[in-house]
Formats: sequence, structure tokens, C-alpha cells
Amino acid sequence: MALHWNAAHMIENCEFKVIVRDPDTREEVWHPNTWHLLMCTMVIGMDHISEDNYQLFADRMIEYERICGAVVRIRDGRHKLGFRPCPTTEEIVRQHIGLSTNANTFSHAKFVKRKAAWRKQNQKAKEASK
Repeated sequence: MALHWNAAHMIENCEFKVIVRDPDTREEVWHPNTWHLLMCTMVIGMDHISEDNYQLFADRMIEYERICGAVVRIRDGRHKLGFRPCPTTEEIVRQHIGLSTNANTFSHAKFVKRKAAWRKQNQKAKEASK
């Protein structure tokens, strides 16, 4: 199933504009935080961000990143790799209220099972890299 999304209803003063200009190519691209939240709707089992659920959405995102690591990287010349991790915060999620997708939703219990699976995968990856 293809992921479809709607960003038309995001709050108007969102700091993380849906479209930004890529500094290298100068073309318009999705803001990394917006893109990450869109893709993670499938991972965390929530299909939209609203006033009623943005804190739960943020909690699930923070849990996911606590286990798997922050996906979004921001350019930073002071960091040894030239990029620094930019973990998702409740404020980032709040500024995306109105973002929606057609992702499948699932219960808290299923989310807890997924967290266990992520931990197990990360442990296997760590053992394999030794």
C-alpha cells in the first residue's frame, strides 16, 4: 500500500515548513522533520497528529528513537561527521498538528510488542558487529 499524506491542515505558523530549499541543489524538498514524521506514522501506528493526540504521538516517536536512534541529522560543521543528531521532541510534533496519512493504526499493546522487536534487532546487530 502506498503512503498518502496531507499537510494542508498543518498549523500556519509551523517552524518546520513542509517545503524547504536544499542548500546544495537549491530545489524545494520536504523538511527532514516533516518527512521523518510522515514515514514514522507507519512505524509507530498513528495516522495523524491532532491537538488530542500529539503528546502520545511524541511519546511513541521518542520511544522509537530511544531504541533505534535519531534519524534526522542537521548540518553542523562543529560535529566530527559534519552532521549532528536531531531527535524528535514534543514541540516538533506539536508544530505538525494537522499532518495526516493513510498509515495503519495500532494499539498501545502492539506498540509495546514492536518496541521489544526493535530492541531484539538492535541487540542482534550489535552482536554481529563485534
